[in-house]
Amino acid sequence: SFDTTISIKQGNYLYKIASKDILLVETIDHATTIYTNESKYVNYTPLKTYEELLKDSGFVKINRNTIVNMDWVKRINLKENYVEVDKHKIAISRTNRPLLLQKYGEV
Repeated sequence: SFDTTISIKQGNYLYKIASKDILLVETIDHATTIYTNESKYVNYTPLKTYEELLKDSGFVKINRNTIVNMDWVKRINLKENYVEVDKHKIAISRTNRPLLLQKYGEV
């Protein structure tokens, strides 16, 4: 997958983050959180924006509110239908499951 860098505005600061360092991006109540290994960044940029920016960098949408970096997926629980990314367990939606499993097989 193709490595890219995204700019993230948080408060008065602008950060540059390499896509390979991002574990997942999640939206809850319009607030979007970008999780990296070292920290997390919160802003109000729609998930759709990050989806577009990161779609060629190995990110897959696993439910309505979350995209994950496939390189960081530790394992997928097929019975309980969630994916483990670092210490996070994220539910997989039925519609996104086939693509996730296909991409996981390609990694």
